[in-house]
Amino acid sequence: MGSISRERAREVAQTLPSTARANLEAEYPALLAQVDALTPEQWGAPTDCVGWTVRDLLAHLAGAAHCGASRLAMLRHFSYAGRKSAKAPETFIDHLCAHQIRSRERLSDGD
Repeated sequence: MGSISRERAREVAQTLPSTARANLEAEYPALLAQVDALTPEQWGAPTDCVGWTVRDLLAHLAGAAHCGASRLAMLRHFSYAGRKSAKAPETFIDHLCAHQIRSRERLSDGD
């Protein structure tokens, strides 16, 4: 992260954990309703995230939620990304997201 990014990050207001939890509890039912309504074709549709399908995006969201709920899951995902990005730290997030997606690729649409 460059110095400009660090400076900008310091300016961004931080969300309290209790506020974040309340927001997630309010939003997850709406997200699940949208996911439950997806057709088989929609699962494979592209998203605004270049190279990602709807399935990939939802696997990433599930991975992020799992990391937030389980320190062990967070440790596994972050350790993997850390090893993969050791020579190029700027790729950490790419490896983290890829691992979240890959670890869920065998799940069915209903899972």
